[in-house]
Amino acid sequence: MAYIKRQGDKRSLYNNQITIIRNNAFNGLANIKTIDLESNNISTIEANAFNGLTKLERL
Repeated sequence: MAYIKRQGDKRSLYNNQITIIRNNAFNGLANIKTIDLESNNISTIEANAFNGLTKLERL
């Protein structure tokens, strides 16, 4: 289970050993503007991983 730090319209998944981001991984977070995925070992991002994040400005 990943540790998610919440700060308003930002989510930090920093250093969570994430390797795959699955389709609709952020379902229900349509108002998120920033997602921090720094210091993960991501090797796969599925095609619709960020589906619905219409306000996303920074990844």
